[in-house]
Amino acid sequence: MSSRREERIPVEILSRYRSGTGRAHIVQVYDLSPSGCRLHQNFSVLESGKLLTIRLGDVGPIESVVRWKEGLNVGLEFLVPLHPSVFDHIVSRYGRGGSG
Repeated sequence: MSSRREERIPVEILSRYRSGTGRAHIVQVYDLSPSGCRLHQNFSVLESGKLLTIRLGDVGPIESVVRWKEGLNVGLEFLVPLHPSVFDHIVSRYGRGGSG
């Protein structure tokens, strides 16, 4: 993961993802960049390459693809990066470490 293009900002966002027409799964998102995020799942169903949509709090759905998985942590890449104002809104609302 040293090839990451952007620094991720620490956040705590109760989120939901859905793959295809399946049911929504609740997950916790722990860091965020305009082009992706890291989430924690309490089960192990997501695999690299899986397409899904995620809702980050009140923002979304955001089309994404699973890029990596380590245990119960999963890295998503957004198919379209977040607009800077949307990214700033999410960080100001859900950021850790003095952001919000």
